[in-house]
Amino acid sequence: MEPPSSRDPTPPPAIQSSVKTTGAMPGPAARRPHKKSRKGCAECKKRHIKCDEQHPECTNCMNHTIRCSFSLPSASSGSTPRPTLNSNIQSPVLQQLRENHQTPSPLRSSHESPDLNISDLELLHHFTTSTALTLSPDKRHAQIWQLFLTKEAFSHPFLLRQMFSMSALHLSRLRPSQANDYIVKATINQDLGLAEFRNIIRNITSENCVAVFAFAGLLAIHAFALPRTPLVGTNGDLEGILHCMTMTKGVNTSLLSWWPLILQTDARHLTVDLHQTEIYNMDINSFPEAVAISRLRELCVSVADPGASSAYDLAIRELQIVYAGLHHYKDRSQIGITCSWCTRISETYILLLKARAPEAMVILAFYAVLLDRFSEYWFLDGWGQHLIGVISHSLGPPWEPHLEFPVRMIGNAMNRG
Repeated sequence: MEPPSSRDPTPPPAIQSSVKTTGAMPGPAARRPHKKSRKGCAECKKRHIKCDEQHPECTNCMNHTIRCSFSLPSASSGSTPRPTLNSNIQSPVLQQLRENHQTPSPLRSSHESPDLNISDLELLHHFTTSTALTLSPDKRHAQIWQLFLTKEAFSHPFLLRQMFSMSALHLSRLRPSQANDYIVKATINQDLGLAEFRNIIRNITSENCVAVFAFAGLLAIHAFALPRTPLVGTNGDLEGILHCMTMTKGVNTSLLSWWPLILQTDARHLTVDLHQTEIYNMDINSFPEAVAISRLRELCVSVADPGASSAYDLAIRELQIVYAGLHHYKDRSQIGITCSWCTRISETYILLLKARAPEAMVILAFYAVLLDRFSEYWFLDGWGQHLIGVISHSLGPPWEPHLEFPVRMIGNAMNRG
């Protein structure tokens, strides 16, 4: 697949001239008639390109991630149009930005040429030199993101947009004074990436399967990297994570038949889950938290609905495998083993979480204990404690005895910190 051209389309029509046989000088060159755009945005007029006049942002400005004059306040109307940010992963903080944030001041050079997007180049540079180094403690993984998968992204814009989005979220943490601008850039880039990805996922091929795999990995991290509300008791953060679980599980299912091909590429080093043989040979009842997990199983075994009971049993077994794997395979990627749980739970369990079924929420609290172990990662910092706070507030006092283990473990971690 050829990489998309960054130049603007539609070169000027060929100018044809004819020399009369009399030898007279040719007249003015004839120009092909065309319809002029007199209501285009200021940015397109400045760059001398045709504007499609789409509101609230024209396609040219959206593709170049620059500020479109259509999104600016109108002097005559007195109203203030907002940028259209239709991300499916919801966050209360993002929602507030959508409602209150004006069009961000562009992070562009005043000497930028029409075909050079400094903002995108900044995000790509930061991803390859900084963000990629923070996704895993394994230096080999960082090199795969920096070299192999970045090159892959040049042929698959949906992956490139997701890289831009992750880079922007990382920059929002590093540069607090520009955080809102970078968060909006992250959301716009993910919206554009997801729009293409939804079409790609219906037609996975040997050419795009590696890019789909990489996109799914970044998507899972992205859900945690989004800003979260500081108010315990809101469910917006949980909705974003559940949406991510649904998409990640769906992508992994779609990639099943392509795993042999993916495992022949450098991307195979990012597949850090435990193998079935390792799980079979591992004592999944031998780890420090085994007693607490057994009590969790006793709680869920009494559920009357057979479908729910089966979903809980699978979720707890997979959680047990993760706890045991972290204990027995300390030389493996700990964060990779932890994240594998989200791909192994059933769709029924995710639906039960969306319905806020108490048993499902308690199981998630036990998983949050594991997330809290990785607070050194900027995108997971504080998530374990935050999730348990949201779950405790949602369930209320009657369920406090069943949350004793997660709350105690988080408290111990905070005391050690």
